[in-house]
Amino acid sequence: MSANESKRRSEPRPLDKTTAFNYQPLEEMIECTRFLSIHPAKDDSDPIISCALNHIAFGEKPSYEALSYRWGEEASVHTIILNGHTFLVRKNLYDALLYLRSRGNCGLLWVDAICIDQENVQERNRQVAIMRHIYFRAQTVVVWLGSSYSQFQEEMGPLEARFASEESTMDESPTTATEFGDPDDGHAASLECEREMVLRLAKDEYWNRVWIIQEIGQARQRRVCFGNMELSWGNFIRMMTHHSVTTEGPLRLNQQVEQKYQGSHTLRRLLYDHQKSRCQDPKDKIFGLIGLAVDGRGYPSPDYDKSLLQIWTETMEFMNSRRMFDDKNELDIVSHATLIKFLLMGTRSTPIQQILGPYVAEPEKQLISLQHGYIHPHAFKLTGYLLGIIRSLGPSVKDVAGNLGQVDEWSHGVQTNYGDDLGNACRQSDDLIGAILDKENAGIGQMCFNQSSLVTWEDQIDSNYSLTDLLNWIDRNKHALGSIESTPNHSDHSSHTTTTDSTDAETLLY
Repeated sequence: MSANESKRRSEPRPLDKTTAFNYQPLEEMIECTRFLSIHPAKDDSDPIISCALNHIAFGEKPSYEALSYRWGEEASVHTIILNGHTFLVRKNLYDALLYLRSRGNCGLLWVDAICIDQENVQERNRQVAIMRHIYFRAQTVVVWLGSSYSQFQEEMGPLEARFASEESTMDESPTTATEFGDPDDGHAASLECEREMVLRLAKDEYWNRVWIIQEIGQARQRRVCFGNMELSWGNFIRMMTHHSVTTEGPLRLNQQVEQKYQGSHTLRRLLYDHQKSRCQDPKDKIFGLIGLAVDGRGYPSPDYDKSLLQIWTETMEFMNSRRMFDDKNELDIVSHATLIKFLLMGTRSTPIQQILGPYVAEPEKQLISLQHGYIHPHAFKLTGYLLGIIRSLGPSVKDVAGNLGQVDEWSHGVQTNYGDDLGNACRQSDDLIGAILDKENAGIGQMCFNQSSLVTWEDQIDSNYSLTDLLNWIDRNKHALGSIESTPNHSDHSSHTTTTDSTDAETLLY
């Protein structure tokens, strides 16, 4: 039994009269953050953790450790004392603080859940923007994998000494007598226990966090703590490699860290390699990687008030302005646009959901003419293909239900435009109208969409025109397509646009 285990557990001290902690704002004109100090306890079993939180400027070159950990379940919380006031932390962080306190000689510590006022979005934005500096400047990044691994300690000997040698033979069987002794002397049981623990360590949810990519990747020194044990990062990787349980988790991350300056930390590569990483806020799928990307400087400062669509747009424009897309492969832009959309919005963002929403008129936008070799962040070079033209627009969803004359006009349009395949066209038209009538108003938006516009296009192309004639017409009139203008409709067919009042009924594309 260790000395700590022999101590009598003290009774919890009452906290009822202690007021809740309130943050003091950080100095905006000075690059600084908060650092935590854990006060020592007379008894390691004392459940009350007392800490101090202080503002320190980076210019003072503070010596500190930074904690890398999973936040854990929100429902499981513990109370600590922070600057004499109560402060709630989740269980996994509470366990980490207990462990760090038990080591003694606790210096300054940076912990995101405590050192950042998480309720202050502006402060959170500023601190997230400098996160890479925080982890890079730390003397050591302490990786905390949780207290549950303490159950393995009793059956295992010291780990640090066993994996400390650089010359350890990685491919040697761990059951050899030279390393573990005779199988009958108890080492076999210890080995089996160690293997079970290593398997759990490899599958720990910690390795799925998106933020660890930056926290581990920026660290100059790392130490891994689990249960009542700890190993240097190098020895931890040796232990995981020795048992060869999987190449995922820490081994995969270690390989990426070792290749940091060999192309594995470009933004493109990080987005692709870590697309399955998890985080509570989907915006962190981008913000958590930008700081680590070797080509991520100049990206707009993280802002959690921005919508997912804004972040998607900014990310695409940033990558485009930095020539991160393959000019010789047009699908490269499309594939990355799809990937980033998936990272931010997941399966919630279907094509129909991207275009749904109230219409807001925006200022006129000119077509961008680029000189050879010039990059404009808003201009993505793609080849377009003309697949067809819209011959007519049907009634709005509202008119389908309540204006029978509009429905008759729609049917007449179907008859006029689909003479060669009228039966099939009428069947599809009836299916569409029937589906609209059968659906509740809220459900119609999941099936089709209405999008009003200040401009509609008239059909000026005769059906007998060839594709070449159509392309020539577009080329002759491209000057008119350079800007969208509200012009009156002329009866001489010289105009190819008509204006519609913003109060006009929305149109259903068919």
